[in-house]
Amino acid sequence: MRDIKTYLSVAPVLSTLWFGALAGLLIEINRLFPDALSFPHLGSLGKRIKLALANSLMHYLPSTL
Repeated sequence: MRDIKTYLSVAPVLSTLWFGALAGLLIEINRLFPDALSFPHLGSLGKRIKLALANSLMHYLPSTL
């Protein structure tokens, strides 16, 4: 019973600290990169990754397609 009381008193404190730190991190990221719903400078990297993935998948497809 004592362990349960200890857990119930520690878990809310740790979760509050964790979520507070996470919120602070997200706020700072949003302050440094406002309105960053997308990162256009990473667009070409995404295209290269998709192309490389498509090329590697073509190796495994049957040639009759």
